[in-house]
Amino acid sequence: MVITSANPEDSSKEYLLEKKISYRLSKWRWLGLALSCLVVFGGYFSFDNPQALETQLESPPYDLSPSDFNLLYSVYAAPDIVLTLVGGIIVDSLGVRVGLLAFSLLIVAGQGLFVWGIGGNAYWLMLAGRAVFGVGSDCLNVAQSTIVSKWFKGKELAFALGMNISIGRLGSSLNSFISPKIYTASQKVWLPCLIGMILCAVSFFTGIILAYMDRVSDEREGVLKTAPQAGDEEKGSESEEESSIFSWQAIKSFRLIFWLLLLNCGLIYTGFYAFTNQANSFLQKRFGLTSDEAGSIIPIIYLTAAAVTPLFGLLTDKIGKRSLIMIASTALLCVAHGLFTWLPNYDGSYICILPVALFGIFYATYAAIFWPCVPLVMPTKYLGTAFGLICAFQDLVLTVVPIVIGKIQEATAETKFGFYWSEITLFTISAAGLVCTVMIFINDQVTGKVLMKPAQSSVSARESVRASLKR
Repeated sequence: MVITSANPEDSSKEYLLEKKISYRLSKWRWLGLALSCLVVFGGYFSFDNPQALETQLESPPYDLSPSDFNLLYSVYAAPDIVLTLVGGIIVDSLGVRVGLLAFSLLIVAGQGLFVWGIGGNAYWLMLAGRAVFGVGSDCLNVAQSTIVSKWFKGKELAFALGMNISIGRLGSSLNSFISPKIYTASQKVWLPCLIGMILCAVSFFTGIILAYMDRVSDEREGVLKTAPQAGDEEKGSESEEESSIFSWQAIKSFRLIFWLLLLNCGLIYTGFYAFTNQANSFLQKRFGLTSDEAGSIIPIIYLTAAAVTPLFGLLTDKIGKRSLIMIASTALLCVAHGLFTWLPNYDGSYICILPVALFGIFYATYAAIFWPCVPLVMPTKYLGTAFGLICAFQDLVLTVVPIVIGKIQEATAETKFGFYWSEITLFTISAAGLVCTVMIFINDQVTGKVLMKPAQSSVSARESVRASLKR
């Protein structure tokens, strides 16, 4: 039995003592972080299944041309030009838990169709599977970024987002490393893809657990109510403001720096992914490596990101300087493309490790800085929409550029196997992204230097609860 007090402050303390604390306000949040990382692990592994198996897909019985192969990535991105924004609206309007589970299930279905297409040598089914997979994958990234931003605040946010990227990229590394080896051992192209589908299913079940923990946390924090409580009017109005329904008018109010970040993301990630999509074949043809050797080098990119991204997130939260570090990071991407463009062809040479390592350092630093910048310049209630818009534009560019790259390679096959002019194109796109990064720095300088400041050490809700219990 709880003894009530005439003193309202004492009653509040007794209520806190009796009430179960939200998972988000306790050490259980680290389990939530682990689950959010695993939610996308299967998707990251499966996304680059075609890259790891490009040589096999371009050989009998599949005989895909460079354009056919690159189309597997374009159809992945094309539906998301619109649907990723829709995913952000779903997250903001229907709730992040609905989005998390629906999008995870789409990934399983899409990878299943892709496996079916590979097994039956049905190219149209491969394309259909990649399209469904793409809808689920990019929308899931929106939901994941939103739920992590909900669970972690202040100095923990960059670390949490960095860990999500880090673990996801371990999935990419695992695919690049083991998929060629699985094929070599089994001579079955569909088998590595089936393993990807199994990992996607595991990710879906971790999403169910995370959604449950998030719902319980909402209940314990009073966000979910079955009936109005006395004295809850003011609190209810605040909750309504935080869960504001999406409106097109809100998009018009987004600041210029957000649109610069959106443009920067589309250009820079295109410069990165349009290369990694075909990295295995690139290293084989330009540097005379085997599929297994190339598959052992490509993970350097992702392992570097996995090791460095969370630590770099913590560092930038401590020192700030995000826009300056973004400039240095995007410059590394340009240098890496420059090296790949002008290095001559080699036979069995490992000199390619240098630009590959630069790709890894770029990705580790850029990913650690860019995504935490979005919550810094956007209201919390529109984060889902903001992440959705960024991913939608990224998908627009990633739909067009791989097709263009494939056509360029086919038209210039006599020059460095078609990779010379395709790399010139990606170098130009990356250089445009570098110019955009400088514009972000300038805009931030004249609008408050938000991106240059260390993370604020404000008292979090978790600390407030603990302080109330101690008084």
